[in-house]
Amino acid sequence: MTIDELVEQPWTWCGPNETIEAGEKCYKMTIEELPGFVTVGATRYEVIHNLFSVLRVFLKASLANGVEIRLPEPRH
Repeated sequence: MTIDELVEQPWTWCGPNETIEAGEKCYKMTIEELPGFVTVGATRYEVIHNLFSVLRVFLKASLANGVEIRLPEPRH
């Protein structure tokens, strides 16, 4: 499966959730099927806007390091 095909999977997004990091308010999103995946932004827009580029980097690094990628269950 290519990186593009992986990015387009029906991942289970969690967020954006407001949080405090280093004393600053920000927003965070994770993916249920990908432990360790997180993207953070100063605003909800920023975190969503950056989501797919961060996911692409995360997936490439995971594959390069031999990390198993658990695909989401098909949705009907």
